[in-house]
Amino acid sequence: MTISLLDKYLKNLKFVVLNDHKTGNSFELFFGFHLPNMHSEIFAEARRHYSTLGREIGICGGGRITKKGNCIFLHGRSEKYGCFDDEVALNLAKQHPLLSEQGFVFLSKSGEDNVDKIH
Repeated sequence: MTISLLDKYLKNLKFVVLNDHKTGNSFELFFGFHLPNMHSEIFAEARRHYSTLGREIGICGGGRITKKGNCIFLHGRSEKYGCFDDEVALNLAKQHPLLSEQGFVFLSKSGEDNVDKIH
């Protein structure tokens, strides 16, 4: 995906942090440009996807992802699923296929809605 498309779509886009139900380990920052912008719908799509692979998943919070300049901000929280862990979400974001190896600076502040307050 091109940087201009990321600029267009990564504006307060909701995400959830998925974990493996058996191990409890977080393994993916899950979001999609084609999904409804509701944490519950995003998690439902993740459950459908991983159930076809025979994997049971859980959720460790949710938030929003915003691209501003060369920075990727993880911020906010899910009303239904609560806050995400900053360190976990940052590590998963850096590994995401759409975001890795593009030279982005990743910043995170769970619970903060204003990306201008995140440094």
